[in-house]
Amino acid sequence: MKKLFIWLLLILLLFAGAVYWGLNKPQATVAMISFIANQPDSGFSLKSFKVSQQKFSFLGMMTIKKIEMDLVSDNVLYGIDIDEFRVVNLYKLFSEKTFGSIIDLNGMDLKSEGSNIEDADITLEQEQGYNFKGSLKVSRIDVQGVIAKDTTSKINISQEKIELSDINLETCDGFVKGNADVYLNKPDFKINLQLEGLNSAMLEHIYPPVLSNVKGKVSGNIFLNGLAGGIENIECDFNMNQGSELNAVLLAALMAYIPDQAKTDKLINAIKRGELFAVDKGQVRVYNENDQSLSSNILLQSKEMNLDVNVTVDFNIEGGIRNLLKYSFKKS
Repeated sequence: MKKLFIWLLLILLLFAGAVYWGLNKPQATVAMISFIANQPDSGFSLKSFKVSQQKFSFLGMMTIKKIEMDLVSDNVLYGIDIDEFRVVNLYKLFSEKTFGSIIDLNGMDLKSEGSNIEDADITLEQEQGYNFKGSLKVSRIDVQGVIAKDTTSKINISQEKIELSDINLETCDGFVKGNADVYLNKPDFKINLQLEGLNSAMLEHIYPPVLSNVKGKVSGNIFLNGLAGGIENIECDFNMNQGSELNAVLLAALMAYIPDQAKTDKLINAIKRGELFAVDKGQVRVYNENDQSLSSNILLQSKEMNLDVNVTVDFNIEGGIRNLLKYSFKKS
């Protein structure tokens, strides 16, 4: 019995030593992550994965530094660099009944076609089960040329969804607040944002035919709901702030909705010349009732042009609402 006990103890020590050795070897992490990521049902393909340094202690702290990876998801290539990934109380992550693990991710950069995330920090603390709460900070986000700075958010992660709340960021000389939910089982997402004082000139490149003809500050609300791969529902309200101006050429598409008494020579000539005019009240509500078109309710008042317009216009979207850059007007 004594010999058996000694042999079991030796086997246990060897096993612990092997685990300790593996947890201190970057090669072990690379092999494990590569194996898991390239399973048929993973949802993405890992093209490369590198780790420069890895350290583990029996107290349950693991630190991995200089992580570099390239992966493909939905035919989009993503490059991810992480300065440091650290886990405190690693053992507690392996039981649904324990809590207290802390995960820190520092200095993450993510690059893909048309979007970049720079210097992101994420801190998560394990609650009961596989639930986490924490915070997110991002120095700079660039999505299709729209720059967001100093983004912060609270994070809650459960087995059902990832929730971002109290989102705050600076963009286009204004501010954005809101929340976002990503459901993991469906997959489904919901985004609610409030916009305050965005400079329309800094949004111009998103859709030049319209936004290049809007001068001033824009505020409003955005609600998006969809599945992986595209938007299913959209509801947005935009308000032009005091002192904003519109180029009269935008009214050409609305002439059929403007009362005859408002179609003055001044208005017609302003449209022909592409002149700016002051807006006393400008509100636009955009929403969809199906996946092929958008509806837009436009309220426009201008003493300068003797305008008081309240109309609804439908936009046909080529390829559905996932492609909002190509559309044609039609009467509702």
